[in-house]
This record gives sequence, structure tokens and C-alpha cells, in this order.
Amino acid sequence: MMTVQAGAARMVAADDPREALEAMAAVEHAGRQALDELRHLLGVLRPSADRDGLGPQPGLADLGPLVEQVREAGLEVSVRCGPQQPLPARVELSVYRIVQEALTNVLKHSGPGARAEVVVRREPSGGGLTVEVRDDGRGAAATGSAPDPDRSAPGHGIVGMRERALLLGGGLDAGPLPGGGFRVVARLPLGGEAQ
Repeated sequence: MMTVQAGAARMVAADDPREALEAMAAVEHAGRQALDELRHLLGVLRPSADRDGLGPQPGLADLGPLVEQVREAGLEVSVRCGPQQPLPARVELSVYRIVQEALTNVLKHSGPGARAEVVVRREPSGGGLTVEVRDDGRGAAATGSAPDPDRSAPGHGIVGMRERALLLGGGLDAGPLPGGGFRVVARLPLGGEAQ
């Protein structure tokens, strides 16, 4: 909406400056409203402990506590991380957030009783990192509920994970497994600059 209004203001600026000013005022109002909504959303998503100050962003060292939280929610999770070598902070944050979202999706769509596996490994060439989260999809079957028919449809979670990978110059594949369950694989380069 803001882009359309700004374009309209540009087109009428020479002929009708008053109308252009009104359009730009609408752009300003929409921008302020969007920022307010974003601040509210971030306030809801950010744990209350983080509201008092800026703490360090989560990374690979925080995967253990994350997995424990997910286990407490009823999901059996195994984790395999390759050799722990220093990684750029933006890569560590992306790994953490991708694993967090993928495990949240397992809980949401497969439910308690499902089993998931998280694998973080360096590529043999050393130039990248692969993050894989897969589940057996059996939580829904074990509880007698039907699997989510929209499970294979991309939602905001998959879109967000893909955007994180793309920002680093990598990619993400996600989809159902032939024998049941779901798999998310992100490939993140370690060198170069973020986009």
C-alpha cells in the first residue's frame, strides 16, 4: 500500500502538489502504523526476560536448552552436531532459529509422541553448514488424531526459515518424507557477506 501511494504521489507531484502531499501523508501514517504493529509483534514474541535490555543472540551453545524445552513439551529429540568450531554470529543465530522453528512445526503438526532428529554438520569442503531437522510424523498417529493435511503446504514458518537461509546466501528445502514425517534441510555458507 505504501509503495502504491508513494508512486501515485510521484506521478501527480508536478500537476497537483496538494494531492501529492496528501498521498505522502498517507504513506507516513501507514509506515508509522506498520512500525507500531511490528514493535507489538516483537514484544509478544520476545520473552519477558529480554525486554529489560539487549542480551546476546542465541547460537549453537543454546541448542541444548532449546531441545530440553521441546522435550518437556513431549517431543523426543536427538541432536548431532559436528565439530564445534567458531562460526560467524549471523550463522549461529540462523542455525538456532531454523532449528527452533522446525521443532516448533513438529510439535504443532505431529504433536507429542513424535520423534525428531536434528543434525548440524559442516560440509566436507568446509565452506558451508548443513542443518537438517526431520521427524517421523508418528505423534499424530499415536494420539489417534489425523495428520495435518496442510503439513506440506508452506506456512510462515517455512517461509521465515527459507528467508534466513537466503539472507546468508544459502537455501532451504522442506517437505514430507515418503514414509511419513517431514524434513527441513538448510544449507548455509560460512564465508562471504550476508545479503
